[in-house]
Amino acid sequence: MRENSFTRLDTDCELTKLAGRDCAAWVKARDDQGKIVLVETTNYLPRQTAIYAQWLLFENEAELEEFLKEFPQYRLDARLDKTREERQALAADFDRELIRRDFDLSRVRDQRQRISLARRYIEIADKLSKLSADIRLLESAKELETEWRDKL
Repeated sequence: MRENSFTRLDTDCELTKLAGRDCAAWVKARDDQGKIVLVETTNYLPRQTAIYAQWLLFENEAELEEFLKEFPQYRLDARLDKTREERQALAADFDRELIRRDFDLSRVRDQRQRISLARRYIEIADKLSKLSADIRLLESAKELETEWRDKL
């Protein structure tokens, strides 16, 4: 298996592309000594899979907390909880519709309604699948965060 690696990136140039102008400006205003660093990690997993991630490293824990307070969308735990809740609610609604036989095409005679109903079923199933994939990615990011925090 290949070795995981990391590379330091140019924070001024790359951060704007990654997180937007507001985030880049916040980091630039508080980082006068290079204590906030943008890195890219390559993480190899079994079965020929790699996860490429970009991370902001904060030398000062207080600055990290201030950053997360200013930009709560970057809190992995909160994103993971929100995605799980969204998937759980959608799955519950979908199960209720299935129990009520809302997607039973044999009860619908109009061809356009049948197509619309089938399309809706597929859209919900795809959304559930995407949310499940998002959860797996966020869980992987959480594991990688812990692993890289100890190494860097």
